[in-house]
Amino acid sequence: MARWTWENPDPAPRLAHTIIASWWPTRYYVVGTIEHLRATGDAPILKLTRSIAKGDVRDEYIVQVFKCNRDGMPRSWDDPYYECSYGNGQQALEAHREVVRLLASAKLAPRPRQW
Repeated sequence: MARWTWENPDPAPRLAHTIIASWWPTRYYVVGTIEHLRATGDAPILKLTRSIAKGDVRDEYIVQVFKCNRDGMPRSWDDPYYECSYGNGQQALEAHREVVRLLASAKLAPRPRQW
């Protein structure tokens, strides 16, 4: 079980952001849900990649878990503890809540990236 859980009330630019403290001393996790708007984003780099991309370009919503410090700063952004992508924001937010529930109850196993 988690010692405490903190849900960020204003997670912008993320969709959701939660820090979980385990009962084990100095073990913390941050769960973040982000949107990667490859198909609908208006940033110049996204427009460029859409113009040269071959095949299907879709928006993606990603739930990531990182081991972190008490303040939610990950030890490494390159090595997520858990990561999964979804096709729409609602599915990703539901998955975020489920990941938080499983991690708080110590039932979430590490999962390799799905790219």
